[in-house]
This record gives sequence, structure tokens and C-alpha cells, in this order.
Amino acid sequence: MEMPGRDLNSSSYRYSINGQEKTPEIAPNMTTAEFWQYDARIVRRWNVDPLPKIYESPYACFGNNPIYLIDPTGADTVKSRDNARIGDVFKTKNGTYVHKAKAGWFDDNGTAVAFKKLKPATFFSAGAAHDPDRTGYVGAILSDMSKAGISNPIDINAHGSKGSDVSFTIGLLSQYPYNAVKWDEFKYTDYHTGEETSLPIYKVDKNWKITKSGNEIAAQIKALSIDGQINLFGYSTGSVIMAQTALYLANEKNIKVDNLILLGTTIHNNSELMKALNSNPNIGNVWRIDILMDNTSAAHFQPLSVAAGYGVMGNKHPHFKYAFWPDASTHRMNLFTNEFKKKMGIK
Repeated sequence: MEMPGRDLNSSSYRYSINGQEKTPEIAPNMTTAEFWQYDARIVRRWNVDPLPKIYESPYACFGNNPIYLIDPTGADTVKSRDNARIGDVFKTKNGTYVHKAKAGWFDDNGTAVAFKKLKPATFFSAGAAHDPDRTGYVGAILSDMSKAGISNPIDINAHGSKGSDVSFTIGLLSQYPYNAVKWDEFKYTDYHTGEETSLPIYKVDKNWKITKSGNEIAAQIKALSIDGQINLFGYSTGSVIMAQTALYLANEKNIKVDNLILLGTTIHNNSELMKALNSNPNIGNVWRIDILMDNTSAAHFQPLSVAAGYGVMGNKHPHFKYAFWPDASTHRMNLFTNEFKKKMGIK
């Protein structure tokens, strides 16, 4: 059954899973990759796997787990080397394939292959004005990420005043790619007339947040010799900053972002920004985490209603579940352990 607000009908949107193009001219729900013809209706390939595994059908895809595993070329169903099983195949950076055995990894000639341990990092961007009340929640989030086993969590502060950050969060840059918008303008729909209203007082160039965040992350990757998984995690205002930063890194720096995590975001699933994120070959998984009873996703067209909710409930509002609630640490640990680590495979 179709979920309300989760439909997208666009004849110009060509992409499907794994960044591959849909091929409806062959059959409905078909996707073509280098080594497969994939039918999403039955979660099976039409051709035999060129690198079959001893424990599954040669017609299987994603190791029979399309939610967790990826298979960009049609030959490799491994999310990463760390969770590979015996018989799995992994494509190395130089394009060769290695096979997982009980004793380790081996190439096609049976020669043992040694991999150096990669160094991952997760870059975090917080809510409006970073931590204006000095509650210490940013540090608490980074600390809980480390406790959950997430390597090298790093705070990225590309924030301004609370007012400017809020306008950034609900303005045009929350709905369109940075390279399509220079002047951000606060817009909302009037409840009585149904017409879109603009507040020109918020008409300010906000691209500096994106370039500052992107340049800082690029510098940190180089300085810390990050050669493993690169993850961007944004909460509230930070989700918009990190979404635009992911595009900036992918387009301007040619840096691949493995996971983009958007918590309590105002970015709509059918926005031009979300389409750009999902279709960019340098951006891997885009994870959206909506907070129950939050309604922040409606902020850009119902700003007064959402703001009123914040005003009445204060730090008890559901939006602040992972920041200011008395049991926020418990919720964070559950999020980082069960969602980040187990579901998303964050290192």
C-alpha cells in the first residue's frame, strides 16, 4: 500500500537502486548493471551470477537481503569486507576480485591477499546555532557514538545565529541543491489563502555554511588520513547542512560519501535536493530518520504551526528527543547501536 506523502512520479528521474539506471524498455521494474539484469519484483537477476557463491542461488541478488546489502556491479553482494562470509567476493580499488575463505582473502590465483585496516570517520553537524545554550549535548552525542563503537566521530560547526540557522533549515536550500540556489528565502503557505508567502528579511546568502562544512571535512580527511568509510550525520539544521555538504564534497572535491544520515530533517523525500542526493554516484546510502510526533518535515510550509509546538513544549518537544530529553542518552545509544551499527553498517 502506498504511504501518504511517499509517492514520486517523474518521467525524467532515471535512477533506481545502487545508482544504476532503470531500463523499463526491457521490462517494468528492471535495472541494468555491469554484470546483471535485475528484476525488483522478484528480487532476482535474469542472468546467472558470474561469481556464484556456494551457499546461495546463482540468481540471488544482495545476498537475499536487499535492505542491508549493496551490489553496485552485479558481482559483489558484500556491504564491506568486515561482514563478509566465506564464499563472498569483493571488488578491490584496482578492479580485481578477491574471494573470502576460512583462512582469509585470496585472489583468482589462490594467492593470499592482505588488506590494511581502513580508518573511517563520521562527521556530525548539530541543530540551530550549534549549542547556543551550552548544554553540552553536542559533546554528549559524540561521546555516545564512541561508546556505541562508531569510530572517529567529529563535530563540524558551520553554524551562525539561531535565527539564521532556522531560516536556512526551512528555506530553499532545504529543498534544492546548493548549486541551484544562491539566495535563500524563507517561504511558507498561508493557511487562509493557500498562497505561498515570502519573508524577504531572510533573503541572505547561506552557501557559506556549505563551503565551510565541506572544506573543513575535506581538510580533516586529509589531516587524519581517513581512507575508510566516510559518513555524514546531521541532526535538525545539521541535516540540511550535511545534505548540501555531501553534494559539495561529491561534486567539488570528488570525495565519496558512503552514508548520509538525516535525523529530524526538513528535507522532503520528493524534493529536488533529495533527488540530487539519491542520484549522485559519489553518494552511497541516504538514510532518513524521522522522529515520532516531531512534524519537523512540515516546517518549511507550516513554520508557524511547528514553531508554536516548539514554543509550548520547549526542550520536551519530540524533536529534541536525542538532545535534551532526560533519557536522551538512552535513545541515542539505541539509535547508534541498532540503527547506525546494525542496520546501516556504520564503522
